[in-house]
Amino acid sequence: MDRNTAASDFLFQADWFEFTLNPKSWGTIISNVGFSNHFQHHHLRVDGDYLRYAARYMEILQALKPTGTFYYAPELPFLEQHLDTSRYQVMQMAVEGTAYSASRIVKI
Repeated sequence: MDRNTAASDFLFQADWFEFTLNPKSWGTIISNVGFSNHFQHHHLRVDGDYLRYAARYMEILQALKPTGTFYYAPELPFLEQHLDTSRYQVMQMAVEGTAYSASRIVKI
């Protein structure tokens, strides 16, 4: 999914808030900077729309099949620390050459 791509069988032209995510329908979801970077930006802004991003984040996790994985960078420690560990496994991985980490969230 990318708002700047041409749609095809495996690519969807949309942004994170336009695309319908059906529960338990995805095995893997990957976001390189797009979602988590914008979420972090809104989390830090005084007038940020962080609640919208938090709700969408949870919709993304609910869209995962059991054992499905959401990969993203940068990590979102302010939110990940509150995930239910009986439902999600949270792992951070250092991004080589940077001060950042990526996250891997697995739905249990």
